[in-house]
Amino acid sequence: MDKFIIRRKCDNVASVSDDGARPSVSGAVRDNKNIDSDGTVAVTKNTVPRKKSCYQPSWKQQFTWIDYNKVKDVIFCKNCRHMFEENRFQFSHKIKKPFMETGFSNWKKGVEKLKAHEASGCHREAVLKFKSLKSNVNVFSQISKEKLTQMKENRACLLKIISSLRYLAAQGLAIRGHTEETSNFDNLLRLRCEDNQLLLIWLQRETYKWTSHDVLNEILAILSHEILRKLLEDIKRAKYLAIIADETTDIANKEQFSICIRFVDASLEIEEYFLGLYSIQSTTAKPLFDIIIDILRRFDLPTSNCRGQCFDGPANMAGLYNGVQTNFMEMEKRAMFVHCLAHCFNRTLQDTVKAVPECRSALDVMKGLIHFVIDSPKRLDLFTHMEIDASTNLKLLCATRWAVRFLAMSSVLSNYTEVKEFFLNVSRNDKSATGAKANGFLINMHTYDFFFVY
Repeated sequence: MDKFIIRRKCDNVASVSDDGARPSVSGAVRDNKNIDSDGTVAVTKNTVPRKKSCYQPSWKQQFTWIDYNKVKDVIFCKNCRHMFEENRFQFSHKIKKPFMETGFSNWKKGVEKLKAHEASGCHREAVLKFKSLKSNVNVFSQISKEKLTQMKENRACLLKIISSLRYLAAQGLAIRGHTEETSNFDNLLRLRCEDNQLLLIWLQRETYKWTSHDVLNEILAILSHEILRKLLEDIKRAKYLAIIADETTDIANKEQFSICIRFVDASLEIEEYFLGLYSIQSTTAKPLFDIIIDILRRFDLPTSNCRGQCFDGPANMAGLYNGVQTNFMEMEKRAMFVHCLAHCFNRTLQDTVKAVPECRSALDVMKGLIHFVIDSPKRLDLFTHMEIDASTNLKLLCATRWAVRFLAMSSVLSNYTEVKEFFLNVSRNDKSATGAKANGFLINMHTYDFFFVY
């Protein structure tokens, strides 16, 4: 029991006798027998009561996690305190430290605060981890059943989005449109929602749908990188390779550099893998050579395994002094340069045809004939409604690729009778310059030179 001392002078508690004797100590002080030498009396009082605790033992039955400290007269949470000392809280942001460090003693709102702590996230995490430590169970997989279900649903929706994007990319279809509502990707997802309620709920969310342009571009990049990894595995397995490169322009008239790898697989089959198009700022030999070396290093393909290089004939690629093939031979002498055989064959055929006037004139007539039909929607519609095979419709004649020229000429020869009938109808029914031009093509088709050349 706590004690406190009251000190006071003897003359304040005793009376002086008539004979001048030393004053006597009062009975209250005499009973204590604590008189100091200087006349100060130490009075011990045991009448101050100890503060009564408001802790209710019945709380232990309702809240089994309570750990009551009698000395400090406070309550701790044994689960939270143990996890806090072990520094195992990882998912709870709001940790109620009074139940872990200082102890809880707000008895006025005791039951209310205890219930609030029991419902808190940190307490639930502590209880789960405390039980898991005893049973040796993986805590992360048992944190929240609802969270795991949500993760499973999110994964399923993401796979639907990836598979839809992969389908459009594999088919060569446009992903976006003029607006989001008219894009192929958006309409494909809506079509798949008809038999997938989970995806429909996902797309009705306001945020975090993973359908933004940045996310789609990132998914496409991941898919393309995965394809490249598989192609490179086949190339590295074959070890020795040859490079096929060419420069071209896209529809926006921007210079691009294409590169392919040619190799022989384990079945002795020749394979050619296209590795991509790369933007170039200059078409001189040195920048093109640097791009080839950079691509090989990026794909971890040693130049020492290169046994061939194939380009077309311009000086920047095939030049004997400063061309790409010369720079590459200085680095790897075994990389033999071979002029592109398809390009050589195409150039040979073009030069041969130009040297024969009849062939040159026939090709020019053929080119004008095809464009006369295809360039006009009205005339093209009239031609397609004739009884012809859809697979042999007229095809444009390419000025630089002989293989494409062959397809164009074959399409005219396959529809020779229909083409003559078409020009005959146009020349009779159209009294303008178009009819006269159609009649000119019809006359050319009846000449011996035209028929003989084809």
